[in-house]
Amino acid sequence: MAAPDGEHVATLIDAGVWNGVQMSRPPITTASGEVLFQDDRMHSHRHGVGLVWESSETLWVLLSDLGNQRVDLIEGRWVNSSGVPPEPIMPSSG
Repeated sequence: MAAPDGEHVATLIDAGVWNGVQMSRPPITTASGEVLFQDDRMHSHRHGVGLVWESSETLWVLLSDLGNQRVDLIEGRWVNSSGVPPEPIMPSSG
C-alpha cells in the first residue's frame, strides 16, 4: 500500500509460523523496494493486521491483539512508536 505521496510503500510480508500461527511483518520500503524500516515485531494473522497511512510520514499498524503500532518519519528516519489512532472526523448531522 503506497503512502499518499507515493514515495513509500508498506506491505505485509511472510514472517513464518510461530506456535502454529501464520505471522507477518510490515516493512516500509521505497517505491523501488529498498527497505527503509523493519523491526523485529511479528504480527498474527489469527487476530488480523491492518495498515493505514495517516499521512506520508505516519503509518499505523492496526492490531487487535497487542495494540496499535505507529511508525513516523522523523528527520529522515523511520521511528517506531506506539499510540492510539486519531478519532475519525465525522460529518455534522445538520
